Amino acid sequence: MAYLHQHYLEGGLSQEELQEWNELLNDTVNQPFLIELMNGTWDEITAGDEVYLKSTRSAEILAYVRVMPQKKVFRMEWRLQIAVAVAIIFIAAGLFFFMGKDKTPQQPLQALAVEITPGKQGATLTLANGKKIRLNDVSTGEIAEEAGISVTKSANGQLIYEIKGSAGDPGKTNTLTTAKGETYMLMLPDKSKVWLNAASSLTYATVLNKEGKRWVRLEGEAYFEIAKDPVLPFAVESGGQVIEVLGTHFNVNSYQDEAVVKTTLMEGSINVGIKGTDKITRLKPGQQSSLTNGAMRVETVDVDEAVAWQKGYFQFDGKTLETSLLEISRWYNVDIEYKDNSLRTRRLAGSISKYENVNKILKVMQLAGALNFRVDGRKVVVEKN
Repeated sequence: MAYLHQHYLEGGLSQEELQEWNELLNDTVNQPFLIELMNGTWDEITAGDEVYLKSTRSAEILAYVRVMPQKKVFRMEWRLQIAVAVAIIFIAAGLFFFMGKDKTPQQPLQALAVEITPGKQGATLTLANGKKIRLNDVSTGEIAEEAGISVTKSANGQLIYEIKGSAGDPGKTNTLTTAKGETYMLMLPDKSKVWLNAASSLTYATVLNKEGKRWVRLEGEAYFEIAKDPVLPFAVESGGQVIEVLGTHFNVNSYQDEAVVKTTLMEGSINVGIKGTDKITRLKPGQQSSLTNGAMRVETVDVDEAVAWQKGYFQFDGKTLETSLLEISRWYNVDIEYKDNSLRTRRLAGSISKYENVNKILKVMQLAGALNFRVDGRKVVVEKN
């Protein structure tokens, strides 16, 4: 265990060793030995010590606990960096330590009176005739058939559309809606796949063909994997823009409570147009367009950050506290209240699984001591430390 601990700090573990290390961390039987290792590392570190932590590993680990006010970066002394690195090991195991001799104690999060669980798979399907189907309440198999279109719920919970016989009525539309704390995956008749994030909706013609295009309308956020069709373009109407593709992978974030509509391209190419104008912007892989008040801006980004939600984790790097807590609000179905509005613009860095207990996520965000959270029922109150 000591060997794995030391080489983890140095970033020298092989894939097999890293897997073994993670298994040790997740076994509560090992916690006393891990604490002993942490204490030993702290006691051995001096200003002239040759124990070192690779800068890349240091930056990666510190990202989990660093909270930065806008336009201001705090630099930790080397001894504290290693201490925080060790602390992160225990965070991974579900333990929390506040390191350093002159630290200011933080207010602990109280035990929750209401259990706040992570989001889960779930959605409501509204058929063309107005009938609503709670997908969590129906068994697998065919759940609806409309005008030659079969709608099936698969064993793993996906919603699958298939055209049977003659084409249906292009005027008939369905809407798939997720509430706060829900996400769902949909396969359209052309085999295109759509992952719908929490508090979102997707409206589409049941035959997917409207005026010579595979047309859908999005409110909220979704990740698209579009099946190639050289004849019928795929069009997404969302947040004052229209996206047109032939076949590609991309993410669209167009929540009404956020000021910017973001479209991020993973592969292929897409055209992003502003509704009511002839302005069209073509994106290349790795680019993201941002639409704000009718103005479009394009930049190169880390696409993994845009699809972190779809891969099961929160990615906070560079985001404001307000944007990050909006994500938490939608996923955990909680309200957010700020006691000091200046906290909204604080910048965050780090990532954490979406399936952690909400208290654990809030504790990680508190670690730098710049702010505190108080949970009141299903409301998270944000306060200065």
